[in-house]
Amino acid sequence: MRRSQSVLIVDDSSIIQQTTKLILINGQFQSANIFCASNAAEAVKFCQQHTFDILFLDFNLGFGSTGLQLLERLHHNALLQHSPLIFILTADDSPAVLMGFSEYQPDDYLVKPLRLNTLKQRLEYSFEQRAMNDRAFMHYQQVGISGIELMCTQHTPPLTIHCTTITAVAKRLLNQKQPHLYDDISALLILLQRLYQSFPAQLLLIQLWLQQQNFTALDPLLAQLRRSYPNHLMVLEYSARAALLQHKITQGYDFWLQAHNVSKNNLQRLLGLLWIESHFQNHSAMQQHLREAISYLRHSVWDKPCYHAFIIWLQLQHSDKKKLTCRTFMAHN
Repeated sequence: MRRSQSVLIVDDSSIIQQTTKLILINGQFQSANIFCASNAAEAVKFCQQHTFDILFLDFNLGFGSTGLQLLERLHHNALLQHSPLIFILTADDSPAVLMGFSEYQPDDYLVKPLRLNTLKQRLEYSFEQRAMNDRAFMHYQQVGISGIELMCTQHTPPLTIHCTTITAVAKRLLNQKQPHLYDDISALLILLQRLYQSFPAQLLLIQLWLQQQNFTALDPLLAQLRRSYPNHLMVLEYSARAALLQHKITQGYDFWLQAHNVSKNNLQRLLGLLWIESHFQNHSAMQQHLREAISYLRHSVWDKPCYHAFIIWLQLQHSDKKKLTCRTFMAHN
């Protein structure tokens, strides 16, 4: 393990915090570089003040907040641009929980109770993969795409490591948001898609085409992935975004609703559903989703006055429409 890595442990249990910290210290991490947060709000403040190399996020943070909501907020606030290692700590490894986190692509999942040997193995694997990603990116900077291809031919790790490495380089280039790099990104990802049918590469290619609004290429790939992964959260989310960008509001709503039924923790998506439902006056769905939004908002990292105001406005709109319907009914009878 690496002594100099800075770590943030986010868990509402002080016992779990200290246990995880002791395991890391036994693994030769420096105590001064290990920070602990008890809730999502405190974790956001830590991430605003420090740049952490590794994050350990508990799923259930108490008081209605989750590690998934925290991860959503950190991405929304652009606090993870440096791509730290992210490990999810959970006692619940059910498909619903894991699928919810897949939207933000953490590096690994660790099932409680933690054990030193398991943690060492997972961290070392992640460090090795990151080191290979860094070498591949350096080759790209020196000689372009041919440098990555050369590196892959000179080393013979498992195929999955090659796919992960090339995808990581493409993702780093995409995060730079420089249009002149798009051709290289597309070439890397299309190569992976053609040779290996790499699902992570396909998802990243969708992100690229969404940014470019290249719907001619995007829509067939999304349709293909929906057939192969009908309930995959990221496929549904990207399908909704593509539909909404093309002003296909009903179709976008349907994809968002399906994604919400897979994972109900994404409050931004839920607020989007409510906005569309208010526009189309879908009062039955709106009533259910308002109750969910009120429940999820309280004590979460999204617990802000602007979101309360939006929900109050929706409630007033919904209340006015119900009164209007009632008056109309009475007038006709």
